[in-house]
Parts: sequence; C-alpha cells; structure tokens
Amino acid sequence: MGERSAIEFEALVSRLESSVRGLGVRSINAEVLATRPVANAGLRFELGNQEAHLGAFLPGARRNKVEAELGDWGLSCAELVGHVVRLDGSLQFSPRFNCVEFVISRLTPTGIGQEAARVAAVRRRLADVQRQAVQRRFAPLRVGAIAGANGAGLEDFEAVLARSEFAYELQRELVPLVGPHAASGCCAAIRKLALTQDVIVLVRGGGAAASFATFDDEQLVRTISGCSVPVLCGTGHERDARLTDEYAFASCVSPADVAHQLIEFWKEDAALLQDAAFQVQASIDAALARMAPPPPLQHAHVRSQPRIYPRLIPAVALATLILMPFVSSWWITLMLAATLALLAWVTKAQPLAPPPQHAVPEAAAPSRTALQYRLPLVCTPDDGLAWLDSLPVAFDGFTAESLRVLHADIAAVLQQSLAAFRHNGTRTD
Repeated sequence: MGERSAIEFEALVSRLESSVRGLGVRSINAEVLATRPVANAGLRFELGNQEAHLGAFLPGARRNKVEAELGDWGLSCAELVGHVVRLDGSLQFSPRFNCVEFVISRLTPTGIGQEAARVAAVRRRLADVQRQAVQRRFAPLRVGAIAGANGAGLEDFEAVLARSEFAYELQRELVPLVGPHAASGCCAAIRKLALTQDVIVLVRGGGAAASFATFDDEQLVRTISGCSVPVLCGTGHERDARLTDEYAFASCVSPADVAHQLIEFWKEDAALLQDAAFQVQASIDAALARMAPPPPLQHAHVRSQPRIYPRLIPAVALATLILMPFVSSWWITLMLAATLALLAWVTKAQPLAPPPQHAVPEAAAPSRTALQYRLPLVCTPDDGLAWLDSLPVAFDGFTAESLRVLHADIAAVLQQSLAAFRHNGTRTD
C-alpha cells in the first residue's frame, strides 16, 4: 500500500470549520446544565444531559439584549440552569478552545429540563432525610478520602494537608465518579471507611456539569446522611453545588477547602487539650496552696511585758522615800523623781512575740493516691479527653507529694499529646 499524504494542520482546521458550518444548524433546543461568566461580559453555557453535553457562547455585546428579553419571563441568564431553552445562532468550530460550540444570538426559555425535573423528584423523596448530624470525634486524624479513579481533586486536597503541622493518616478509596455504577461505588466506599476512619471526605475536581449527576443520587445522599462518621464534601467548585452538599456534615467549595476545614478541626482540638490540661494544673495548684501552713496571726490585743526587770521600780521608789528626810537640797529630790519617771517610761508595755509555729505533719497517704490517676503517656484520638474524666473532682484527699507527682504527669501528657498532633512529614496509608 502506498503512503497516504499528510494533511497540513491549517488545512485540517479549515475543513473542520467548513464542515461544521455546512451542517446548517441555526437553532437548537437543549437543557442548560451550567453557566459561567467569561471575559468581556460574555457568558458560557453547558447544554445537554448526563450522556452528552455541548458548549454555547453568548458574546458580551449581545448579552444585554438577551437579558432584557429574559426579563419578560421573570428570569436572568444565571437562573436558566435546569431550563430547556431554544437557542438561535450558529454552530461553529473554535480552534482557540479546540471545541465545537454554538454562538448564541437569541435565547428563549421553553420549559423545565429533564435533569432539573429528576433532581426535583429526588429532593421530594428525600423529605424524610435530615442533614448529617453526628458528633465528630476528638482529633479526627484518621482521614478516609474518596476520589475519582484518576485522583482529580485529591492532589489539591493532599497538598494542603501536607503543608500543615499535624500528623494525620490518610486512606484513599479511588472509585469511578461518573457512570451508572458511580453512586453505588461511592456508597460502598463510605461504608467501608466508616469502620476505621475518624472522618470521610468526598472530593472531586471541576468538570462538566453533566458529570456531577452522581452527587444528586438518592441512595448516595441517604448513605451520607446515615453515616456514623462525619462526611465532608468538596466536589468541583462553588457553582457545582449538589444534593450531597445539602445533606453532608459539612460542604466545602473545593477539595482544598475541605483540607482547610480539617486543619481547623485539629487546631480547635489542640487548643482544647491545652486549655483542659492547664485547668487541671490550676486545680492542683489550688489544692497545694490549701495544704500550705497558715501565715502568722496578727494579734489585735496584746499583753504587756516590760523590757527591764519589773522589780527595779519598787526598789528605786523605796530608796527615794528613805533618803528624802536626809536630803536637804531640793534638786536631789527632783533628780530622784525624774529617775522614777524615766524608769516608768522605759518599762512601757511592748507587744508579745507570736508563739512559735510548730510544723504540722502531713496526713498519712489516703487510699487513693496519684498512682491511681496516672495519665496515659500520649492522648490518642481514641482516648480523646477521657483521661481528664479519670481525675477526681477535688484533690483534698491527696498528700502534697502525690499532688506534685500528678502535676508532673499532666505536664508530661500535655507536652507529649500536643507533640502527637504534629509531625515533620505526611503519614499516609
């Protein structure tokens, strides 16, 4: 066989453009699956159903006119998702975006689309289902991640977690997220991860709106709502909200946002652990303070105690009375009287010194000691704050020495527990 001549790229593009124009498509009826603003006030539409989709483009120069016409219907371009519309314009091949798209010149709503009607029917059947309301575990460091078989979105999720300081463990479950068996695969993965993980995340990157139909599945929503482990959804981007977002424990706008939410959980729990340990330490310090000997009493009323021998005053007074008849000079008498006054002043009452304080021996060690309330070396996610519950409410039954031992135990637990939260590298399973 002879070799076939190769066609030049430019010639191929030209043929494609001519072929598309040759189809003569001037108007189409289709359901709007999604809308997205683009540069120059333009708007891109995604048309189709779960099996196929087609892009459409409304130039910014024509958008104001189309918006005015939609106003007569009480709608806007952003509210057309789920509606079937008639589009007038032309089908073109866009080399820039490497796709075939319909360029819109006029747009007319004609009714509710099949996809929107399907989601509305599912929503009605979910009237008895409540948003997931489970108590998340303390320090949910074991993370189960459900993502597409190609891992789209999982890379962003892991990249954010890897930059954190926490020692998480990640178990991946890669399942198809598009197709007739996607919802059942997600349900099986959720039930499997709920047996061993602290939290489950369902992540997916962006894509065509038609490819997100799995997240509007009734069985998947019921599985998420009834799961015993919190499920965090981060599928697509903000515009890709689905029924799973309405019933999950938490809904995030993207996989990276799910990672940030987990990090916030870990920060809150680390702070809780630190505060709780400090509160227990403060209680022990207060108990030790109550065991300290009381300060010396301040006596309001004191007895008198002379600082000079008390018998000196009567002796001097008696000597003065005996000598007075024999003394002729009045000044000698005056000196004796002054001596008596001086002695009375120096013997003025002084406060008694407080009695010596005798040390009171500590009571014998009670039946319950600090050894009975030994704390675990590391507070694991399984333990949570249960080790605080093992401590007595009051510490009056402890000796000072046993309280000091318990104080050291708590300090060690605080340091090692916080260290268990953090790591120097990502740990994954």
